[in-house]
Amino acid sequence: MFAPSFTGVFSLSYNWDKINTSIDWTAKVTGPMSLPTFPNPFERAEESPWFSQHHLQIKKIFSENLTAFMGVKNVFNYTQESLLVDWQNPFGDDFDTSYAYGPLQSRRFLFGLSLKI
Repeated sequence: MFAPSFTGVFSLSYNWDKINTSIDWTAKVTGPMSLPTFPNPFERAEESPWFSQHHLQIKKIFSENLTAFMGVKNVFNYTQESLLVDWQNPFGDDFDTSYAYGPLQSRRFLFGLSLKI
């Protein structure tokens, strides 16, 4: 009942062998899904919107033992509105966390090294 009508995962990779670098883009598309309903004054949409998340990573191989990478998660910074209902009254009868349908983490940047010993 509370599952999306469509989900799809897509990826695109490019290896630039001349400079030992690769670029990877991945995306997940999620279709609308039914959402819980709430009484006044906490009414919210009964169906989620279509949304997508996009991630990008660039990897550079310096040697057999050393690789560096950097990336961006949630490139377009899509997050759903607050999932909390009646958040100002956490012990009240109307407090609810069941309105989760999409990403809650905003854009994140990643940097790292991989060293084989």
